Amino acid sequence: MSTLPIRVCAMATRDTDQSLVRELAIAYPDKVVAGFGFHPWFVHWISLDPNISKEDHYKSLFLPPQSPKPSLLESFEKLLPYLPNPIPLSDIISQLRENLLAVPSAMVGEIGLDRVVRIPYSYPSPPPYALNDAKKDLSPFTIPLDHQLVVIEAQLDIAVELKRNTWKDIERKHSNVFLSLSTAINTRSPQHRELITSCSPDRVLVESDFHDIHDSTPRTWDMLKIVAELKGWTIERGWNYTDADVNVDGWGAVKRIEENWKAFQRGGHPSIRKKRDKRQLLLSDSETDGEGYAN
Repeated sequence: MSTLPIRVCAMATRDTDQSLVRELAIAYPDKVVAGFGFHPWFVHWISLDPNISKEDHYKSLFLPPQSPKPSLLESFEKLLPYLPNPIPLSDIISQLRENLLAVPSAMVGEIGLDRVVRIPYSYPSPPPYALNDAKKDLSPFTIPLDHQLVVIEAQLDIAVELKRNTWKDIERKHSNVFLSLSTAINTRSPQHRELITSCSPDRVLVESDFHDIHDSTPRTWDMLKIVAELKGWTIERGWNYTDADVNVDGWGAVKRIEENWKAFQRGGHPSIRKKRDKRQLLLSDSETDGEGYAN
């Protein structure tokens, strides 16, 4: 860290790395922006009932209440020994609040929803995870979306309460929504270019979304070049800006992304309140399926 030439976001994902991110952010406040939260891949470890047994908790998530098929029961019995004892959601939220208060510049993340992730037949990997990412045998079980939603909403409530960054709805309705893209994830989709084009220039961000710090800079730079191309922005060959330079039209891609990042990290975005007529409310209700996404 002492020789790292860049500033990074260190994102916690599960119970074993929240304290590591906190220690890193406190030790290197000028180089690390911390993110605390539970990634959707690990929220099955969280129980909503603090008194439920391990077996009953995982049964409630993975098995239907009536007569599961023998093959499903067999898979569950195989998976259960690999699963950790569940952690009560109340403990997770208390820890999240404590970490956010300890690091006032921290954000809530990396949190979200994942419909398709399957639980592996393997014990949870200890840090550093990058050394434990061998291909794993996957069970047939996914994490119910209802359970994911309860966990993410509890984390979002803390983000709202403490006025930290969070994703609550789409850009036109909420001033605190920013779109951050990476080559690791977004360029897999042919629609990523259309997504960038449609995003407001003051809401777009770039990231590496990669576990190896040595690749963070080149991966982030590659994404910035894609954004610059689609937005028609030049990429600076020098840095001649001053604090008084507010001529946005004269900014290059790096300056624009930097200013967007500062606005995102700073938080405190005002609410957007628009009066909608009855027809709009009905349309909105018909289009809502009860899901939300966070980043």
